Amino acid sequence: MQDSCNEIILNNRRYYYSVKYKRVKRYHLRISALGVIEITVPMRSSSSKIKEVLLINSDWIQKTFNKISLNNQNNNFKELISKNEILFLGKNRKAIISDNNLYQYNDDYFFVSENWTYKKIFAIYQDILISLYNQKCNNIVNKPKLVIKPLKSKWGAYYLKKHLIVLNLYLLFFDKDIINYVIDHELTHIKHFDHSKEFYIDLYKRCPDADKYRKILKEKTTFINTLITQIG
Repeated sequence: MQDSCNEIILNNRRYYYSVKYKRVKRYHLRISALGVIEITVPMRSSSSKIKEVLLINSDWIQKTFNKISLNNQNNNFKELISKNEILFLGKNRKAIISDNNLYQYNDDYFFVSENWTYKKIFAIYQDILISLYNQKCNNIVNKPKLVIKPLKSKWGAYYLKKHLIVLNLYLLFFDKDIINYVIDHELTHIKHFDHSKEFYIDLYKRCPDADKYRKILKEKTTFINTLITQIG
């Protein structure tokens, strides 16, 4: 079980960390190529205990980040990522170089060509966004046209005059629950163009956990935007 991209402030600096629960007795820390603290913890560890461990090790974390920054100041961050991990649908997967150019993934690995980029992967898998969108539109008679493209300032938008929904290609960094929430949000704008009380009443009918997903999206947006900037 893994919970990706939480935030914590240590020594007046913001860090992102992911939690992996395993049948272990001790806590283990490492820094991933994405600049995320990965902490492996015993099963049933509480969030407060995890944060306590991070706080106790804050000096080591800061020194390690500073060392990584010094060692890689002349390196291309995209190359560093490509040798290690791929963040896809809300989970970090180990990048495995394959001669078959399969661009296939499972829970733990992503099989890619040696010169892979996020743009190549997302171009192939944007069908996931299309599929999720079509599922949400099953009962809509006049379904809005869908456009998928990289956006800088928003995750989705509905354009009334064009009856068009635009989804940010980089939603593929998030898990499907978050993607579905963004789609529900934009579909609700067909009836309510503003964020009125009536808008949220209808949104909760479509997505009862909208508040939960909106909070997660807000918490992770800074990290994802930073990643987008670094990968180009």
